[in-house]
Amino acid sequence: MLLSAGRTQGADTVRVAPVKLPPVLQSPLRQFSGMALHDRVLYLLPENRTDKPGSDGIYSLPLAEILAVLADTSRSPDEQAVRKYDLEGMDYVFSLPGYEGLEALDILGDEFFMTVETDTTSSFGYIIKGKIRDGVFRVTPVSLPLKKITGPGGNQFFNAGFESLQLIGGKLLCLYEYNYDGAGYAYLADTSLRIPAEKIFFEKKVPFRITDIEKLDASAFLALNYFFRLKAEGYYAEGLDQDDERWITGVDGAPHPSFARILEIRETAAGRLSVERSWVLPQSLWGINWEGMARLPGRGVLLINDLYMGKQRASCMMFVELPGIEN
Repeated sequence: MLLSAGRTQGADTVRVAPVKLPPVLQSPLRQFSGMALHDRVLYLLPENRTDKPGSDGIYSLPLAEILAVLADTSRSPDEQAVRKYDLEGMDYVFSLPGYEGLEALDILGDEFFMTVETDTTSSFGYIIKGKIRDGVFRVTPVSLPLKKITGPGGNQFFNAGFESLQLIGGKLLCLYEYNYDGAGYAYLADTSLRIPAEKIFFEKKVPFRITDIEKLDASAFLALNYFFRLKAEGYYAEGLDQDDERWITGVDGAPHPSFARILEIRETAAGRLSVERSWVLPQSLWGINWEGMARLPGRGVLLINDLYMGKQRASCMMFVELPGIEN
């Protein structure tokens, strides 16, 4: 049964349904950070951290299995349908300065693209790419450095990286996780990864984290917008204007510990990015660290977390129906 979410502070109503994952995908060892739907197969990207065994490779699940679960939420996908792929050529990726893990995934034909998160010793994150041949994902030894957005004095934002990547209009659109300080912008990169990326600016800065994006049409995309109140990441709640502050404040004035919504962001005639509408997730889902999003055309989106879901540690998947989004 779909669970209804009430209309919240002007946002559209959504309905959600859990997609019960088989144990091999539920494991907190996976630490999923991104997803991509390609040729009716859903690909799930773990972080591939060198210090986290079990977070390596790429997993896949046929779309038919997911649709069957949405038709009967009492069942889960057949574990035998889950496939794991090795990521070859990762020694090159591990050698990138400050490498921490992989964050976003998109696929076009036999070519795949990913983002690389780095620690605060590096001023850059990276886009990498590779080829899919005979069921093997092989990284090409080429990367495009992207300058991180920084705060006053060039200070880096703790635990922020390039978490979103999507092919739109023949270019790679890549967003930094935190865009509220200074001039918020995204990068547009050539798929060759040989040409410096261009910047495209937001008409109005977007608060909180952007942890994944999905193409909507040639000039618009959906963005997963997430907030979790942590002392070490207090900047996500600082300097907000009144409109943005209200999303993380209750009607009684008390601060929300977390918040999650999906945005529709569109390029304007002036060539800027503008938030057009939002869908707020049910409050019961706000405490789950949503990291990946994949779009089901004509239906809505699938979300997946890394391993954090309140006091539990496991990966979970959720279907979110987006009213008004039909194509």
